[in-house]
Amino acid sequence: MDKGKKRSKKIEEEIKKTWDKHGKVGYEHFVKMKVMKGYMAALGKMLLPCPGGTVFDGGCGVGHNFKQILEKTKAKKLIGGDYSEEMLKKARKLLEKMDSSFKDRIELVEVDLTKRFPFKDNMFDAVVYSISLNYLPYYQWKDTLEETFRTLKPEGFMYFVGQTREFDFSKGYKKEVFREMKEKLLKGDIPFIIWLFRVKGVVAKINEFSKKGIIIYPTINELKECLKELGFVNIEVIAQHNAKEHKGAGTAIRAQKPRIS
Repeated sequence: MDKGKKRSKKIEEEIKKTWDKHGKVGYEHFVKMKVMKGYMAALGKMLLPCPGGTVFDGGCGVGHNFKQILEKTKAKKLIGGDYSEEMLKKARKLLEKMDSSFKDRIELVEVDLTKRFPFKDNMFDAVVYSISLNYLPYYQWKDTLEETFRTLKPEGFMYFVGQTREFDFSKGYKKEVFREMKEKLLKGDIPFIIWLFRVKGVVAKINEFSKKGIIIYPTINELKECLKELGFVNIEVIAQHNAKEHKGAGTAIRAQKPRIS
């Protein structure tokens, strides 16, 4: 572990505070944006069945992918992990509204993806990262993928959807917000409009992290090379774009841990 540049305690606290605020002001509105729905759809298309298995949703946020992960994989258990307590609070509220056929199969845990996972070796049939891996600081997504390999069962799959190096957070976000605001105003979605103003401070902070090189999105080649070095096989780039503004700046990748010979 710790192949990436180590972050200072101050930076660590700033990042944690930012994601907590993101959850508190209404991350559930963020995942309703068209571009986010596109990433969620891309994830759903590449998930493979693992009936009776166990899946880890790393950086699960407010739990927006829980239902489709369980539906697509047919897993017996889903562990949703995030290190933001505010995100987990929202995820718990979501579980309260879910049918027992789903919520009884879901467990929530606090997990820092940049540190050693609190899970045993060869535990998961699948590990999912949806708009989470690419936001880890100082290339620490490499450490996370190492832990992914350790905790995956042989023949288990890693799934990732998210932005890549070509994505300009500031420009891309502004384009998305302008489009969403027009659509939501026409629909009279006042809570969403209010959220757009409340989340401005969070967006500014994430943009600051990006400009300072604290958050460095991986390139598709970096992801593929890292996965290969760790021992993953059947590495597939399922998609290389998302919404119009993200063309060429987002990806969906699936990779498999090999069978033990």
